[in-house]
Amino acid sequence: GNIGIKEILTAYLASQYGISFEMALLASLIDRAIMFLFLFPIGTYFYWTIILNKSIRKNFLEAYEAFNSNKI
Repeated sequence: GNIGIKEILTAYLASQYGISFEMALLASLIDRAIMFLFLFPIGTYFYWTIILNKSIRKNFLEAYEAFNSNKI
């Protein structure tokens, strides 16, 4: 499953403050879902724009320099 130490620990600590374990666990799982729904697409976007663009740009520049060095 997708439940981890953070969710259990959050639910346990919240129960120490008088919040029911089930309610705190639900809140923690909702927090995880929101983070996943927003961070996964944003992370994917930045991966494509930053990491892959640098790789593509580097390969293009290397090919361009190799092509130009053969012309001389």
